[in-house]
Amino acid sequence: MKEENLVKKAILPLGLVGLLLAGAFWLRAVSVGLAWDYDFQADPACSATQPSDCVKEFHIVDADSGNHLLMVPSAQTLASLTVGRPYGPRRFYSIAVTDTGIESEPSNTVEVVVRPGRPFNVRFQ
Repeated sequence: MKEENLVKKAILPLGLVGLLLAGAFWLRAVSVGLAWDYDFQADPACSATQPSDCVKEFHIVDADSGNHLLMVPSAQTLASLTVGRPYGPRRFYSIAVTDTGIESEPSNTVEVVVRPGRPFNVRFQ
């Protein structure tokens, strides 16, 4: 009888630990490497010598929610981002933003499948 009670008492905590470990696995964020090309001949990047009429930064946008996920200075065309839930198909695009806040048309939307703990790279064209 005492052994049965000990077994029952041990099963519940072990089950909870198992659920917590499984939850931690599924809740892991994913690292996303980002790269894009931009023609700075047409629209130069902002700098000390070009403080106005220029591209100030790039925004990485979640195409489904419209949320701006990351802002990157215009001198960079590489960045990384961490995304979490929801997992599964997600769509992203990039935009250029001028020094006066004018946003460009979105780049080609890139669709990816986000999986927990599986990093990936995205290249915007």
